[in-house]
Amino acid sequence: MSAKTGSNGIAIGQENVQKYLNWHSQVEDFNPYVRHGTLNVARIAREAGLKRDVFYTNPKIRNVLWPSLVRRLVQEGVLQEKGKNPAEVIFSNSKRSGMDEALIKQMQGEIEALNTKVLELRKRLERYQALDMVLHTTGRLPW
Repeated sequence: MSAKTGSNGIAIGQENVQKYLNWHSQVEDFNPYVRHGTLNVARIAREAGLKRDVFYTNPKIRNVLWPSLVRRLVQEGVLQEKGKNPAEVIFSNSKRSGMDEALIKQMQGEIEALNTKVLELRKRLERYQALDMVLHTTGRLPW
């Protein structure tokens, strides 16, 4: 798993490809490696003696070997093709719409009340800012 002293990235990459190919040639049943409808990269990496990031950083594994394995498993029926059965969106106009309309009206009323409160508070703030400015410049309140 760890790099040897004095080895370069190309040599390490080739070793990783060889480890992957050795693991691939030993596995006959890929069903145990399927998790949530996809291949479990962590388990495969552990059993192949690789780090997980090799599957994302090694160009030969990422672009050639891994996609060909996935395509083969899709053809064999071990994996499902992505996007083949997208989730259906169901819209319903049942009793909820009446409840939703009531909730919307209630929220609109609350919004109007809050907006009037905000206007009132802004007016008070302007007044207090004016008093603060007079107090700051003169040192006395105007009354």
